[in-house]
Formats: sequence, structure tokens, C-alpha cells
Amino acid sequence: MIPKRTYLTINDDRIIIYDKREPEEICFNEVKTFECEIIRLWRFNIPTDEIIAHLKNGNGYVKTFSAGGLTVKPQQLCDLLNERLSEYKKMK
Repeated sequence: MIPKRTYLTINDDRIIIYDKREPEEICFNEVKTFECEIIRLWRFNIPTDEIIAHLKNGNGYVKTFSAGGLTVKPQQLCDLLNERLSEYKKMK
């Protein structure tokens, strides 16, 4: 089994996630908060760290991406993203 790697680029106004074939962007103007959660894969019952972006549009609408394979711990990444989000909101 080949491990899945996630790569992130954190900008002032968005993050770019490289974990699939197409890069995905999450703009900070769409996000309320970021949250770290451990999710178990139903097929293998393996815990994986996921970062959840709670979006402003819609009740409970979220985008998730894997934090597995990153060099930073998932909670530290989540704290960093929330810090960047609050800085973005102050600038806006």
C-alpha cells in the first residue's frame, strides 16, 4: 500500500491542498473555523487525522482534507490555520 501524502501551501488569503490529482483551494473568506479531528476509515478501521474547514455558506457545510503524512502535527496545523484566519479577518 502506498501511503497518501498531503502537501499544503498556506497563503495570506487561502490554503492550497495537494492531496489528489487536482489542487484544491480553500479561501479564508469562505471559512468560519478550522478543526482537527481523528476519523477512522471504515474499511480498515485505521485512525486518520483530518482537518475540517467549517464553511460560512450553508448549515454544517464542511470541507475536509487529510493531515496524515505532514511534517507538522495536526493540532499545530489547525492552530496555525485558525491564527491565519483571524489575521485575515482583521485585515479585511
